[in-house]
Amino acid sequence: ATVLSRVRRVRLPPLSPAAIVERLRGEGVDVESAEHAAHWATGSLARAQRIATYGLEAVAARLARATQDDGGAMRAAEEALQAIERASAERAETEGDGAADKRRQGVRELLVDVIHILGVEARDLTAGRPATLLAEASSAQGVALLERLGRLSAAVASNVTPSIVVLELVRILRPPA
Repeated sequence: ATVLSRVRRVRLPPLSPAAIVERLRGEGVDVESAEHAAHWATGSLARAQRIATYGLEAVAARLARATQDDGGAMRAAEEALQAIERASAERAETEGDGAADKRRQGVRELLVDVIHILGVEARDLTAGRPATLLAEASSAQGVALLERLGRLSAAVASNVTPSIVVLELVRILRPPA
C-alpha cells in the first residue's frame, strides 16, 4: 500500500500518424508501409513498429483476400499463423532468456495486432472512409465485423489457442452468402 500511495498514473496522448511515420522512416521503413502502419497503430509507436517490422500488413491482407475463395481460406489461416509464429520466434531470439515464454506471448501480441489492423479497417468502413484491406466490404459488414473482432481480441487475452483464433478470424471475415 505504501508504494501504491506514491504512484501516479500519467496518461500520454497517442502519437500523431505523422510522428509515427517520421520515426518509421528513420528506421528504414518505406513511405507507404510507414503510412499504413501509422494509420493502423492508432497512436501506438510500438504497434506501428511491430506491424512494419514483422510483416503484419501482409498477414492481415492475406487473411482478408483468402476469405473470397473457399480453397484459400484454410491455407491462408495456416500461413498467417506460421508467419506470426516465425515473427514471434525471431523476436524472442533477440530478447534472450525465457525464449519459449516470450515466443508464446509474442504470438498472442502479434495476433492481437493483426486483429487490430482489421478492426481499424472495419472502423473505417463503418465511418464511410475507404478501407485498404477490406475494400470489398460494406459499411454494415464493418459494423458486424467490429463487434466480432472485439470478441476475438478478448479470446486472445483469455488464452484461447492461437490456431482457433485464426480460424475464427477467417470465418468472421468471410462475406455473408
